[in-house]
Amino acid sequence: MFALSPVDQVFIGEDSYSIEFAFFYGSKLDVKKLESSLKKALQKFWPLHKTLKLQNGIYGLDGDAEIGLEFENITQGRMPSFTDFEELCRLKLPIKSIADQALIRAKVFEYKEGSVLTLNISHSLVDGYSYFLFASDWALTAKSSFLDPKSLIKHRMIKPVHDRQLLIPELDEKAKEKTREKSEEINVEEKVGLHCGDKRSFGYMKENPFEVIEIKK
Repeated sequence: MFALSPVDQVFIGEDSYSIEFAFFYGSKLDVKKLESSLKKALQKFWPLHKTLKLQNGIYGLDGDAEIGLEFENITQGRMPSFTDFEELCRLKLPIKSIADQALIRAKVFEYKEGSVLTLNISHSLVDGYSYFLFASDWALTAKSSFLDPKSLIKHRMIKPVHDRQLLIPELDEKAKEKTREKSEEINVEEKVGLHCGDKRSFGYMKENPFEVIEIKK
């Protein structure tokens, strides 16, 4: 089992955070090419297609989830408005960061005027930077036949680092001994801010601000 770091453990649960964006395109996407390139990108970013497993009180990654590019044809409807929150919410892809569930979802919504690609990944696996590192790699994989030789070689040679041990600080022997001595005296909630409580409530989604960013061709 591939153990997650202590930081990752915070973002596990049915109501845990995920990172999700909707990408709007003024043309129809090639779904078959996107689906095949998604499988290739997931081979490089292999933790994304694993599932959570609980072992000795610690969550890790093990087994493979069935990951495919979801598709919905809405050619009779118009593209969602950037400023209509209710319409944007219909593009959401819920994820539960719990055992034996897929931790990534991607879906293409096809309209008469274009397409929307929604990508959602559990925050236990990615932060904002690594989310877009994966999304960029997926995009480059889909467009690999159009890349110049130098860019193609660079794309294939750069490999992401998945070692979660890098997120765990190293302690020398003196620090380890001090930690053991003080372990029973530390009030976890007071010192770390981590505690167990009732289910969180974030209020009505419409009250949460969102941002639209235009990316030029």
